[in-house]
Order: sequence, then C-alpha cells, then structure tokens
Amino acid sequence: MCKENKETSYACQLLAKFLNVGPNNIRTHGIKDKRGVTSQRVSVTQVLESTILNLNSRLRGIRVFGCEYKHEPVRMGAHWGNRFSIVLRNLPNDSELLLHKRLETFQNTGFVNYFGTQRFGSRSATTAEIGLAITKRDWEGAVKMIMSNSMPDHLEGGAVGYAAKCFTETGDARKAFSKLKGAQAFATVEGNILKCLTKGGTWQTCITEAIPIQSRSLYVHAYQSLIWNKVASRRLKEYGTRVHASDVGVDGKTLGEHSTHYDIHIPLPGENEVFAGSYGEKWISELLEKDGLTQSSITSLKDKFSLGESSRALFVEAKDLKWKFIRYQDQRTLLQDGLQTRAVPESEQKGPLLALQIQFSLISGSYATVALREITGTDMGKKSMKNLSLQNRDGKIDDVEESSNDVKDEMKQSPQEVVGQDETKQEAKE
Repeated sequence: MCKENKETSYACQLLAKFLNVGPNNIRTHGIKDKRGVTSQRVSVTQVLESTILNLNSRLRGIRVFGCEYKHEPVRMGAHWGNRFSIVLRNLPNDSELLLHKRLETFQNTGFVNYFGTQRFGSRSATTAEIGLAITKRDWEGAVKMIMSNSMPDHLEGGAVGYAAKCFTETGDARKAFSKLKGAQAFATVEGNILKCLTKGGTWQTCITEAIPIQSRSLYVHAYQSLIWNKVASRRLKEYGTRVHASDVGVDGKTLGEHSTHYDIHIPLPGENEVFAGSYGEKWISELLEKDGLTQSSITSLKDKFSLGESSRALFVEAKDLKWKFIRYQDQRTLLQDGLQTRAVPESEQKGPLLALQIQFSLISGSYATVALREITGTDMGKKSMKNLSLQNRDGKIDDVEESSNDVKDEMKQSPQEVVGQDETKQEAKE
C-alpha cells in the first residue's frame, strides 16, 4: 500500500470498510508518517487479489499493488527496516560545507536510537499519557483524553473536532456521532469510540475492542517508549557513548571485548527474564514504581494489545547513506516524486535555492526524524516543523542551535519532503 498525506490507521480502516472486513483483519508492520509518500506491506485475511486491486478506482491518495498470497499475516515490527528519501529545502547557500561535514560524522558514528517526538504526539494529552492511563486501567480517563485531543483547539476544526467537542461538552455520544460523515465515522479513532458508546459500550470496550488493535497498541507503545528514552538518557549520562562493563546485548548477556556501541541493548518496559538484573530492568522498574505500576502491569496487557519488541539498540547506524545537494528555481518546484506528481528532471534542477536530498535505511523501529536531528541540529517533529513553517513565513528565523553539540550555526531550519518504504527481512537478504 502506498499513501500520501494519510495516517496509516485511517488508510487501513478505509481499506477494511471497502473490503467489508473487520479493521483488525488489516495488519501492517508498523505506522508510517502521515507527512510524506510512504509504502508498506499490508495483509488482509480471506480476500481475493482482484478485489483488492479493484479498490484503486475508489481510493484517493492511496494505492494498493504487489499482491501475493501468504500463510501468515504481517506482524508489527517483523520487517528488516525502512528506506527513506528526504529532501530538506530552503537551505542557506553557505551551509553546504557544514552539512557535508555533519553527514560524514553521522555516517561514521550513527546516532542514539531515541523514539522520535511523533511517537508522543503534539496535542494537549500526549499518547504516552493516554498509554499510562490505559496501563493503569483508567479506561474513562484514556477515552476522555483521546476525545479532548480532537477538540477544535487542538485540530484545525473539521467535523471530527466538532463531534469531539459536542461529546466533551454534552456527554451525548449519539448526538456527537451524528456529526460525522462518511469515512470519519468508521476510519477514525474518535468515530470508533463514539459508535461504541452509542451502542452501549463501556469505557473499557471503547479502548480494547472499538479501536483496532494496531491503533490502540500505539498508546501503550508510547508510554513504553517514554520510559525507554528516560533510561537511555540516564545510561548515556552515567556511562557515556562507549561500551561499559555493565552493558548487555540483545541476548541480555554481558558484551564481549570486541563489541561496539551498536551492540548495546536496553529492554523495554514489561516482564523480561532475559534482561533480569540489568541496569535497564532496574531503572525501568524504578520509573514504573513512580507511576504506581510494575513490569507485570504492562505484560498483562498482551491479550488485548500488541506489545512489540522486548529490547532496543541504544545506538543505530544509517545504512546505505547517500546524499546530494540540489539547486532549484522556486518554492513550488517538486524535487521528489509524489503519488500523483513527478519531480522536475535533473536537467532542470538549477536556480538560486538550495536543497539537500538524503537517502538511508534504518532498522525497524528507528526514527528518521531522530537521525535528521543529528544532521541538522534541530527537532524535525511535526509540531516543530509547523512552528518553523510559520516562523519562516513571517521571516523570524535567523539561525538554529545545534542541540547535540551545543554549537550555534548560521543555518536556517527548513521544511522537508519525505518518502519512506519498509523492507521485509527477505528483501533485505536478497
């Protein structure tokens, strides 16, 4: 499935509706960024190839292709990784040498494998806060935070926002649900919740049944990710970037003398015998205790949530890194292909404006925005980019602060174009 400027959950629920199957019958390896053109493996149970391909005449901003029959559905995180092609536009004309040096350093050292800011959202209640409420079994609190996030104050209006506002102010799910039209009623988390309540569902079933498993699992993942990021930061603060005697690998065993920083692994929250006794397991338990939780509080959710990986590499390397600088004429010049558009030919890539195209592959679960932060020295998350666009429009950006090295550079932050693609393990071997 290839999509452009569409949420993965929205696209999958749209496919489910058109194919007349339950939303949980649509599975993917993971969530792709809305901002960009992305392609990924999708599986659906007991549907003919011809039926799937016939959807292309009805879909907008989504295309399905490359069908094949398999015995098992795809699983969250069960792919080798993702290939990215990203364009950073509107760069200062004198930034080429600086960026070239940073890219060479990035190529040699990799970066800290933090979960990116998009994992946590940019609204009033973060996805991690919702995940904490779910882990505490505060189902009502979780539902109300989800709906509050959709209020017009946090979204740019629209029927979903006003339906959420209606529900928040009146508590009338039926009235709020009536404000949703078409795909809004079945392909959004808010629509799923309101429909469930309209049919007499409980706060718990809104979360554990109405919201598709991959969507609801994201909230728990976000809370796990927040805890992991805190543990990773503590590890770096206490032991630095080199391998330490107390570090362990993916198997939970102490690393050998020939190990590199890429071999260091930290567990994610949840019971995990392999990492018992490690500093990661200890520090996670301390953070969970502050939230009134234990490791088993998370593990016991596995019947209704897909919990994903059990550990994560502390550092990650960008594979097959390539980059080139592009000159272009004006802000509307397309520098990469879209789903329905094509970039200008290389022969026409000339003009006064400067852009950088970066291509690289990351293992499953690693964030391109975190990698870009290492290169550009600025947050590449959605909220930051939105604020940046407004500041660029108003002429308020003068320079950017290098967050990783505390070096101030005369380099303006820039909008980005993203193309992402996942690769299965089989493809990686080939």
